[in-house]
Amino acid sequence: MRRAGEDSDALKAVAIKRVICTSEDSNALVHAAVNLQALKNRDGLRGLLQDDEFHDRLRDLFHAAHRRRNDSIIRSVEAKAFGNSFLYVVLSAGSIPDFFSSEERVFLAAQTPDQMCSDNLYKRLNDDGKRLTDVVQSFQDCSCAKCCHCSELELWEQMIGGLVSTSLRGFLPTTYHFGFSGLSNFQAEQVPVKILCLTAWGITISKEWAGLGEQESESLDKWYMEKLLSVIELYRQAEDVDRMGQLISDAVGTSDSDWQYRPAVDVYVTLLERGCTAVSNRGGYNCGSIFGSLGILLMSIERMIRDPDTSSEDRRELTEQRSQCFQIFEDEFIELGMSLPRRLEIWKAALPSLVEYMNWLQTVFEGEPVHTENHSVLKLLQGMLNTLPNVGIPPWLPMEIRTEYFNISSLISRYLDALELVVGDDERQQNDEEVRFY
Repeated sequence: MRRAGEDSDALKAVAIKRVICTSEDSNALVHAAVNLQALKNRDGLRGLLQDDEFHDRLRDLFHAAHRRRNDSIIRSVEAKAFGNSFLYVVLSAGSIPDFFSSEERVFLAAQTPDQMCSDNLYKRLNDDGKRLTDVVQSFQDCSCAKCCHCSELELWEQMIGGLVSTSLRGFLPTTYHFGFSGLSNFQAEQVPVKILCLTAWGITISKEWAGLGEQESESLDKWYMEKLLSVIELYRQAEDVDRMGQLISDAVGTSDSDWQYRPAVDVYVTLLERGCTAVSNRGGYNCGSIFGSLGILLMSIERMIRDPDTSSEDRRELTEQRSQCFQIFEDEFIELGMSLPRRLEIWKAALPSLVEYMNWLQTVFEGEPVHTENHSVLKLLQGMLNTLPNVGIPPWLPMEIRTEYFNISSLISRYLDALELVVGDDERQQNDEEVRFY
């Protein structure tokens, strides 16, 4: 049985289609295009997109308006409305063939990504009227930086442009900068999940792109095609909190790698912080997956702090960012509504990379037992240990959960003991019986 909202969306879709396909009134067409972007039902959007008459009409309206976008403010508004609407409906319910005319997409829809590459799709995109390339490049002329919806579309346009246009491929590894810059347009508690997701995805793609090397053209085209399919699908997946957490973890996991376009530390820290805020705003979700690569980021920061070539100013900033990472993690346990099982999930997600980090720290401490940063790191690790409820665990909790808490706490404590032994510090700030429980 259809819900009332679905019936309403269906009626709106019918009305929008009628206006787009039959009206010659510019104001009516612009309003219909704007209203199209308010439709959220994917089945309804897919139905419009698969309608050849509607698809070709909206596509043609955009192309025509884009050619005249510099004639007047009105033409610019039309280009923005039609362009954003076309991109929105394709990202929401379509795929690569839908950027082409209905006649062309019938042929392309039957092709696999490999066949598209073998048919020189990228050559067609650039030589045969620059169909898709012109579309995605032109969206930068009709976006609204202050509008969340338009900001998201512009970011996808930038990424798609770098994937389909040979002239823009060189910008692909730095495209995540557009997403990171976009984050600054919103308050921390209002950052769109889509922008977080694409920024994180863009970082992993940047690293992957750097490793492509001098591959044959056909292999490169296949890679670009696969990523193009992925980024279109990402638009539809980006509201999934679990998906966002994994994307952020994957991005943060690149922090210990070295490539030309690797982000600065503040990008990684901001992703962690804003990601946790986004999860918190959605209530009832667990942000544990976000911390899957926390230890890797801490290793990367620690290396830079201890690098003798790091300037005193940079070292001071890195030290603050290291503390911020620990604080972001600890803050997740201060939330009063978080149950012990949910806290445990966060620890279980973070533990593998944290163990790797502490193993690495032991080697570093042994090599420099009197380094000035050693005590600071121990203090931060103790604060992290304090988030584990070593005492006062309710007896009604399942034995499995109680055992997992004990095992994690014992493991972290053993690492702390080993590190303190290296630096000759036998005084634990708080012993296991005095561990603070938020």
